[in-house]
Amino acid sequence: MYQYQKRVTYSDIDGNKKVPMDQLLNFFQDCSTFHSEELKIGMDYLQQRKRVWIMTAWQVELTRYPEFGETLIIGTWPYDFKGMYGYRNFDIVDQYGQRIAKVNSLWVNYDLAQHCPTKIEECDRASYVIEPKLEMDYAPRKIKVSGEYQEGTPILIQYHHLDSNGHVNNAKYPQIALDAVQAIQGYCYPLQMRVDYRKETKLGETVIPRIYLNDECVQVEIVDSEGTTHVIVEFSCFS
Repeated sequence: MYQYQKRVTYSDIDGNKKVPMDQLLNFFQDCSTFHSEELKIGMDYLQQRKRVWIMTAWQVELTRYPEFGETLIIGTWPYDFKGMYGYRNFDIVDQYGQRIAKVNSLWVNYDLAQHCPTKIEECDRASYVIEPKLEMDYAPRKIKVSGEYQEGTPILIQYHHLDSNGHVNNAKYPQIALDAVQAIQGYCYPLQMRVDYRKETKLGETVIPRIYLNDECVQVEIVDSEGTTHVIVEFSCFS
């Protein structure tokens, strides 16, 4: 397991002094990036090989949200590689030793030269230590929306949405989705979230959140101006 210590800063919190879901994803992304960099198979290594790891799904389960000033231990480890897919868990342990987050994630190895997913080679996985997967209720990768939807405000993708690969950062989509829900309901804190990434989004594109308010969950389908689905985010178990 790779771990790093993080104190929750003012820049990490929302108006209720809690760390919002999108910022938690930033913590996890930072953790996996630090892990790969420490193993010398990080961004520069992948760039030389014309490879990149692309996120395809998140599943996050929280017992509570971290708050301002807390000291957290964020951890991550891979638990499997199959074909072109890598499977990685994350967790957060608070200053009292309590695990407050359990996370599953699915990544695909992508060939930038051929513009397609590719089988993971031994040199891309050999440095990682496979560890047992977390005990949690693993949900399917794909999310199917249901019910009637209402459209949120269209969003023009700008430079601050982008990551080093030139498309929208993975954590920005849940932020867009939660903003759309909170525009209707005000501040809300789902203890469970799933994200199903379908299509990348680039600078200058416009995306539209479609909000499905169901009894058991809230789903947000982020589509482009032609109605093509880019990402589906599902929130449930609101605290």
